[in-house]
Amino acid sequence: MASDGAKRRPWNGSGEWLPSLISRLLRVVNATLRYRIQVPPSTRSLFRSGKPFLLAFWHGRVLLLPFIYRSQVAGERHLLTLIGQDRHEGLATRTVARLGLAPFRMSSLEGGERALEETIHGLRTGDAIAVASDGPGGPSGRQPHSEILRLAEKTGVPIVPLSWSARPRWRTASRDRLQVPVPFARVSVAFGEPLNVTGTAGPDRLDQDRRTLVRQLRGLAGRTDAEVREARITGWMFWGYTLGIFLVSLLILPWLLWKIVSVKNRRTAFVERMGLKGWSSRGEEGEERPLWIHTVSVGEVLSTVPFVRELKGRCPGLPIVISSITPAGRAMAQKEFEEGERITCFPFDYPIPVWLALRNMNPRSFLHTETEIWPYFLLMLGRRGIPTAIVNGRLSAASCKRFGYFRFFLKRVLGSVRVFAMQSRIDCYRIIRIGADPRRVYLTGNMKFDVPEPQGVEESRSALRREMGFGEESLVFVAGSTHEGEEAILLDVYTELKEEVPHLKMLLAPRHPDRC
Repeated sequence: MASDGAKRRPWNGSGEWLPSLISRLLRVVNATLRYRIQVPPSTRSLFRSGKPFLLAFWHGRVLLLPFIYRSQVAGERHLLTLIGQDRHEGLATRTVARLGLAPFRMSSLEGGERALEETIHGLRTGDAIAVASDGPGGPSGRQPHSEILRLAEKTGVPIVPLSWSARPRWRTASRDRLQVPVPFARVSVAFGEPLNVTGTAGPDRLDQDRRTLVRQLRGLAGRTDAEVREARITGWMFWGYTLGIFLVSLLILPWLLWKIVSVKNRRTAFVERMGLKGWSSRGEEGEERPLWIHTVSVGEVLSTVPFVRELKGRCPGLPIVISSITPAGRAMAQKEFEEGERITCFPFDYPIPVWLALRNMNPRSFLHTETEIWPYFLLMLGRRGIPTAIVNGRLSAASCKRFGYFRFFLKRVLGSVRVFAMQSRIDCYRIIRIGADPRRVYLTGNMKFDVPEPQGVEESRSALRREMGFGEESLVFVAGSTHEGEEAILLDVYTELKEEVPHLKMLLAPRHPDRC
């Protein structure tokens, strides 16, 4: 009679080159994969505790199991695997064995006393056990076997369900339908909440726990499948968006170069907006992760000052980064924030500047005043799991109409934002209309109206009027935040009004200080 080794000869001896080759290829492919891993807090605590657990997965999703396990479970704990050993499943078994998993000889606990003893021994020594819940080779994620539940009941060890999905991918033709990711694929990994199985002596309770495990595994599989599918669609949208702004940048490149060369503060801003300089030199190395607050320009900087001071009073040790789009906003931030907050310019919404800025900042959370929507930046925050909020948000009717044409794209972008604190009800309606989740939208009012009136305002007003040559009886016509071409119209209006109101004075304040 042939020995067990002789029976498996196609996959031993000369056949060993195939599992070895596949495992090497998987290591190379894994280095290119883009993972997004979701672990509930209770499951993460279990991993860190060092206690044993049973890892339940569908048989067709075993190939990435070694890489996922090592990325989430600290220490030198072994992962033992109960999967098949016949011709088709044996190839997967030998492949994952070369990736660091210790496979059991038997694929199922049913009738396998030796496997049961080895499993219990492994759990008692602190190892984790990964069990293909649908048994050897299938039935491709339809129903789990009850043996994993009996094992959990006998040992008192919780079951942690796991699923992952990749796009693009291909499936093997064998009955286990193994999922194989292709290089540079997106991979979504989801762990479930630990399932404690106790007192399953009765068949009704055992069936109830089995249905619970089915729901968790199917739910995780459906969620990961949907996430990688949506991520792939969003990825194509993003590259289209990036290509579009790149072409626009080429068109305005001569004007941009002229600005950089002719205006000194534009050169500093350009370096920071390219992500080459994370923040001003006032920041110190080794600090904890900061809160990043983005202000668009001067007005938003001024409205943020009371909020930042109140926040610093409640959280004295919290490092804060203030960014702005315009050089004028950056200069105002340096003037107003003298307590050591870091000041920088917001990065261009291109892949490399955004990646560099987030690598340098590594913020714990991001607050965005007003409602400038930078798609690539917001999506990168979402992918990194950085909490994001839009505060003091507003959206004009024209912007709402313009953004409405791209709602299918913005809905995914705004999904990265956890809180929308809007100025008015109409702003709430408009942000929901372009794709924001209504459950995340709140009416909070305008922060600019919350800025406290400075002390001695009457004395300052009188001194300012004297400095500008305005008498106390003069009526002042203020034209603020004007753009090129608007001043000529306003001067014509002022000339006509001057004939009717002789003591009328005009104060003209252009939007950009370099035009003064």
